[in-house]
Amino acid sequence: MKLLFACLPFVMLAGAAAAQNAAVTDSAVACRSVADIKKAYDLQAKSAAAADTFVKGKESSGACQRLVRGLKVTIEQKQPPFSCVRLSGDFDCYWIMGTVVE
Repeated sequence: MKLLFACLPFVMLAGAAAAQNAAVTDSAVACRSVADIKKAYDLQAKSAAAADTFVKGKESSGACQRLVRGLKVTIEQKQPPFSCVRLSGDFDCYWIMGTVVE
């Protein structure tokens, strides 16, 4: 048990080193879960109206939000084609299409 706590700071630092500062290059939807962002893009490919309805419902519950161009974020994780980004001062990570952050 002692070893676990002794290693914890190193694990935390290793995770922090992987984070990368970035900016949103084009306004896009971002969701807390990979499943929601995948569904939003799947719906978009079939029907823009259906995707918009889905996203609006997720926005009202706080599960998704629209990120605007130029917004500064930190890329926490990548799971192509998506990246999970954290807004400055926020604890939550939001999945967004990886092509709109750099």
